[in-house]
Amino acid sequence: MKNILYIMPLSMLLFSNVTNAQSFYIEKGFNSVSTLNYSNTDAVFENSETVMMPQLSSEIGLRYPYSEKTFLSVGLTNNAFSFSNEIHFPLDASANEIVEVTSSFDLVYLGANLGFDYSIIENTDWTLFFSGKVSGNILTSGSRTDVVNNADPSILPSSNTDLMHDSSFNKRWFNLHYGFAFSYQLSDLASVCSRYSINNTLRKSKTDTEKYSFNSHTFSVGLILHLGKQDYLKKQNRIKH
Repeated sequence: MKNILYIMPLSMLLFSNVTNAQSFYIEKGFNSVSTLNYSNTDAVFENSETVMMPQLSSEIGLRYPYSEKTFLSVGLTNNAFSFSNEIHFPLDASANEIVEVTSSFDLVYLGANLGFDYSIIENTDWTLFFSGKVSGNILTSGSRTDVVNNADPSILPSSNTDLMHDSSFNKRWFNLHYGFAFSYQLSDLASVCSRYSINNTLRKSKTDTEKYSFNSHTFSVGLILHLGKQDYLKKQNRIKH
């Protein structure tokens, strides 16, 4: 319930401003090239592996014209991520035996964001944008699977952890996204778009022994439905000039 209240204010802002929006957009894609940046003071070695396996990403939102070259946006997202980390730590205080554990994280987040698209190259029908946004995200489901590589697996209390019930795992993140977007206008009513962005957490989560953050790359395609006349008027102005 607390997580739902966390995301609700921006959701209300999104849907209360439909009449002022110039366009509605929907995007589907995937998150990949994902890395967990992890460190542990009890470990003798850590290695964050890059996970290439794509995980689903979806977003809906509204765009508002701010200037001739800039659109502002408000969106809601649902993102899945996979991360993997290898950690070596001493089995006892003597450190005579080092245990290697590989941890795999499967996470799903609900998010809300504020963003912009700034036109850097324009043609009659297509536009290339530089884009950026800041998002707040809450964990809706998550699990960690631990595999002991060189010892008896029973040394761990459990090989599977439900992170929703793990009080030490940070369930709320603020992220910075930046990259490029491309749109092609099909008609006065609709455009197709594609987007590439880099996604970084704004700060590391810290405990007494651990520090960690995430980063990934998002690739998506989508549809923009024009609710107003802004794009049509811009097109006509370019033709006149």
